[in-house]
Amino acid sequence: MVAIPATIHVPEIQIFRLTLKSSEIDTGLLDFLDNAIPQPILWKLVTPDHQIAHSAAHKRPNEADAGRWFTGPRLTSSFSRQPSATLPLPTALDLGHLYTALLAPLLPLAARRGETLPALIERCSQHQSLQRKIAQLTTKVHREKQFNRRVAFNQELNSLLATLMSLEHCDKFFHGDSRLSEQT
Repeated sequence: MVAIPATIHVPEIQIFRLTLKSSEIDTGLLDFLDNAIPQPILWKLVTPDHQIAHSAAHKRPNEADAGRWFTGPRLTSSFSRQPSATLPLPTALDLGHLYTALLAPLLPLAARRGETLPALIERCSQHQSLQRKIAQLTTKVHREKQFNRRVAFNQELNSLLATLMSLEHCDKFFHGDSRLSEQT
């Protein structure tokens, strides 16, 4: 138990340790459990050979129905050996800022100056979607035999790559910075 005040958006944070039977996890199971438990959850995943990964889905209260929660995309770190079984908690004045600090290392992109956590998570979601589209289009380019269609695919691919680069761009890295606010 941590003796820091709750916020309206983060009344508590659940932390579960899940010991796996293999080195792979079905994220569908974690999504199911996240949807069943209404509070924010941080999953500590441990493999049989003691490698550890962390996973969480950004959660926020549903504005239309106070009893329900909106569950965002899943954020998962890669498995690694960690020297100590317990990691120190990030410094935070309330649970909202603690939740933000716990999610920040799981995000694939760094926060932009003044960017809120929900905005950063949305940008990360768009980034992952664009990466999938680029992979599919790259496959189409390599399979296409007609030159004019390859040119058209390459133009579309260049446009997607430019959009991807704009999503990745940030002024300065702010992982764990207090300027990454929890709301709005």
